[in-house]
Amino acid sequence: MKTGDLVRWINPLGFEPMAIIIDTNYSHPDHHKDYHSRIRVHWVDRVLPPQARVTSVSGSRTSAWHTTKDFEIVSQIKKEGNT
Repeated sequence: MKTGDLVRWINPLGFEPMAIIIDTNYSHPDHHKDYHSRIRVHWVDRVLPPQARVTSVSGSRTSAWHTTKDFEIVSQIKKEGNT
């Protein structure tokens, strides 16, 4: 994961809002799997998702720091039926 990647919040209960990574606390994209790796995102969905309201900085679309395990990169998600 790196700044500018489109990511999706992993939610086993359904709705998975999308966001763009705006900041990271690691210097190399391969370090996103480290335990202490964190990202900040800007939520891009039209309707502000509950995750954004709970994790936002003063009610904005910009989040506080999240662990990277809560997100997946959209371009790496396998489409159903494709191999």
